[in-house]
Amino acid sequence: MITVRKHLLVNEASEKPITFKETPNNSGRFSGGMPDTIVIHYTAGGSFVSSANWLLRKEARASAHLVIGRKGDIFQLLGLDKISWHAGRSEWNGRKNLNNYSIGIELANYGLLKKSPKGYVTSYGQLIDDDNVILASHKSGGTELPWERYTEEQLSTLEEVCLAIRQKYSINEIVGHEDIAPVRKTDPGPAFPMLEFKNKILYGRMDNSEEESNITSSGGIVLANRLNIRNAPRGNATTVSDPLKKGTMFNVLEEKGEWVKVRVQTEGWVHKNYIKYYK
Repeated sequence: MITVRKHLLVNEASEKPITFKETPNNSGRFSGGMPDTIVIHYTAGGSFVSSANWLLRKEARASAHLVIGRKGDIFQLLGLDKISWHAGRSEWNGRKNLNNYSIGIELANYGLLKKSPKGYVTSYGQLIDDDNVILASHKSGGTELPWERYTEEQLSTLEEVCLAIRQKYSINEIVGHEDIAPVRKTDPGPAFPMLEFKNKILYGRMDNSEEESNITSSGGIVLANRLNIRNAPRGNATTVSDPLKKGTMFNVLEEKGEWVKVRVQTEGWVHKNYIKYYK
């Protein structure tokens, strides 16, 4: 079982101890009740230890809180109460510089692959077994391309880690690097089950069983550049927050005619003409 003690992850299963080395690439402690967001990345590399060791070096000018290997091993680079340099130029729901609000988690994964006469290879030319490849289009559009799959051990560990973090901190959002920096980044990419994962961590364990039973098993994504979210299912109803931006994912709570009640960081009604469902 993974828990958080004094802002460090602790794994009570002794067969998988968590390595901790603090990176110098940080901006000190969070302020104002942060963090409230988790950002998922891929390393675009092989060994999780090599990726972590690079982020320990000043010349990297980047860092993350955690790196999770393909076998579920964890390398922690910074206390979860400190700001790491994982997001870069970024914006989400009206806030810029997500470093100041979020925990960054890197998953060991090559990301986008290439097709060669021998099969699918990384940018370094390493051959990847076909069983570890998924063909999919990125959420930003385009044709189907090959991506390295995430392992079951990795996703299971990530789930346990995020649940432990959420018990300690006020986490109300999980996004990919591609969501907060869509022009620059493509990680964690279509191989990562973001909607399923986000719904499981943020909405899958509720104390109110009656509330949980009223939620549908579907979710969706905003297609419009800006979509108003209102306090009632009608066009003249008061908005409950800033407009949702294109690519925002949500959980569906209820449908009424042409309107859908959704949950993001808040709850409200959106018009179904500007969303896409996922089951």
